[in-house]
Amino acid sequence: MKKYLFFSFVFLSSTIISCTNNDIVVSDLENSGGKCSATVEESMKTYSDLIDSFKKGETRQTNETIYPDYYGGAYIDDGGLLVIWVKDNFDIPMTLSENSSVITKKALYSYNELSKIMDTIDEFKEQSHPLQNPILSNIYMWSLDEKNNRVEVCLKDCSPSAIEEFKRVVTDSPAVVFTQKESTSDMWNKVDIIYKNALETRSVINVYAGKKIYAAAEGTSIAKPGSFGYKAQRNGVEGFVTAGHVAAVNDLISIPADNGNSSVYLIGKCTISKHENNGNLDAAFCVLTSSSFAVTNQIGNTGKTYSQFLYRNYAVGSPVFLCGGMTSSSGKITSLKVSTEDDETGIVIKDMVKANYASEPGDSGGLVYMTISNVNYVLGVHHSGTHSGSTHITTFCPASRIQDDMGISPSV
Repeated sequence: MKKYLFFSFVFLSSTIISCTNNDIVVSDLENSGGKCSATVEESMKTYSDLIDSFKKGETRQTNETIYPDYYGGAYIDDGGLLVIWVKDNFDIPMTLSENSSVITKKALYSYNELSKIMDTIDEFKEQSHPLQNPILSNIYMWSLDEKNNRVEVCLKDCSPSAIEEFKRVVTDSPAVVFTQKESTSDMWNKVDIIYKNALETRSVINVYAGKKIYAAAEGTSIAKPGSFGYKAQRNGVEGFVTAGHVAAVNDLISIPADNGNSSVYLIGKCTISKHENNGNLDAAFCVLTSSSFAVTNQIGNTGKTYSQFLYRNYAVGSPVFLCGGMTSSSGKITSLKVSTEDDETGIVIKDMVKANYASEPGDSGGLVYMTISNVNYVLGVHHSGTHSGSTHITTFCPASRIQDDMGISPSV
């Protein structure tokens, strides 16, 4: 009965989407079954309704989505169609395949099974010590790949012998596929700064998404570069969010005073920061300490602003944008559940979101956002970036978790 209700929901949600001349044309008719495409926004709405239809945990500690055992994940394909993986033999209602903008595919693995594999790797990384286990130190990133109904593990050494050792010690599940790590992440880079008096500006300077920032412990001039994320409030106090690995508690926050040199203006201070090994947050909240500066919800120099409301149920395949201190780029979400290791410290951060927008050193903490019906929504702050060949592999910390676990909400 539960299975039938699941598909009845998908049909009801998708039948509001019609095939008009304004719809995106699907070029790959073999994969799409000859169906016309929904717009990406319509598919995102269908996906959001689908996720909302699943049960939630009954306590705050278990307030996560409870996925049915036959659900194998979902993603938006290149034609804008929502693709849903379904495990086991199931008689799909005829109405689902007629004039519908949803494709169903038979899954080998349920979402719950793939999540358990992710948990197994998480636990292995938590319980082992790198010096005692070279297999542990070889694992760089692991993610739940909803597009391919697999778990993808990125290894520093992806030789056949390294893969066999992983299978022997961690998991030999056939659901796991392996990739090679090809470059170091762009998280860490330190600079020497010189503080200048902000009073000489004589006018208030706005700080906003895309601004370069520096974080340094009080009494030192060695700073970590990063990016302003988004305007926010915590306990009624206004400030802004950046990455936790950029700003530690009590760090002084500054912005460049002049282009091309190391002079900076001191603008504020970090009051809370989360970036802990085996944690699931990489975020910091900073407050202004100078009246010479004001925080706005502007997105770089685009003339755009973002909403104070969060969009939570984004799907794999959803288009996203980065506005960082070094890079403005776009891409798509490639995984909603990824754990990754910091190249320099070895700290593992879990449950990040993976995408393929471009990034550079200095973009950490920058705003990641999406646009729906001409409204820009905060998705999170940039965590790290690397690449495999010409493919960018980037991660961000979700703003929904920053709000739920740290009490920090976007503001305008």
